[in-house]
Amino acid sequence: MPVAHKQSTAWPYSLGLHLGAHRTATTTLQTTLDENEAALGEHGFRVLTPTSKARRKEFSVRNFSNQILRCCSRGVVGKLKYRRKAANILRELVGATPRDRLLISDENLLGPIYEHFDQGIYPKSRCCLVETGRSLGRVPGVAFLTVRDYASFFQSAYAMLALYDPNFFPSEDEVARHDWTSFSRGWDAVVSDIRRALPQTLLLVALFEDDPVGKNLQAMFGKEASRELEIPENKRINTAPTREAIEHALSNKQDEAY
Repeated sequence: MPVAHKQSTAWPYSLGLHLGAHRTATTTLQTTLDENEAALGEHGFRVLTPTSKARRKEFSVRNFSNQILRCCSRGVVGKLKYRRKAANILRELVGATPRDRLLISDENLLGPIYEHFDQGIYPKSRCCLVETGRSLGRVPGVAFLTVRDYASFFQSAYAMLALYDPNFFPSEDEVARHDWTSFSRGWDAVVSDIRRALPQTLLLVALFEDDPVGKNLQAMFGKEASRELEIPENKRINTAPTREAIEHALSNKQDEAY
């Protein structure tokens, strides 16, 4: 028998994408979505995030986005292989618990933030989103994107690279001289890529500096449904660390106990 859901005034689409971006409280938002899975289900929403318990399994949102990125890093033969993998993962994910409305949230659907740090952001976003649309087999009705002030975004992204990339060891002098506003490709190019890759999709953009979690929840699920959600307390929103903090992280990077 069909399940009766509460009426919601949120977006009247069967499919939506939350694209991050990285370093804009995306993990905090995804954790909130995971912890409110039951409440969202009552409103007819199914949400897929990389922060769920299945994040490291074969059939996970993160593995789906990984296959999408591989499609954009291979030749024709490689593309076909990873397209099939992405489509299989999506079928397993979506078929498990169908809902009236599906929201897929993963910042990695935009691809990597950078390939060469000083050449701009999300160089593969258009290709990744074209491949995402191909795997979905239908047009997302809406996409959500949060953007951030360039200086703090680049500084936060630089810190993430310093902490997690095992091959990234800039000198203290390089960190001290780095220009956080030096780039050749910005948010306008990312927005253009989204519109070109998904021309029939409504794009809603939020600002990191303007309550990104609360504003996104309202845009995604409407005021009525979002009021019922429990937002976890004491969740730290990504800030831009100082140069000294980045230098400290780099100096302790190879210490396993750090």
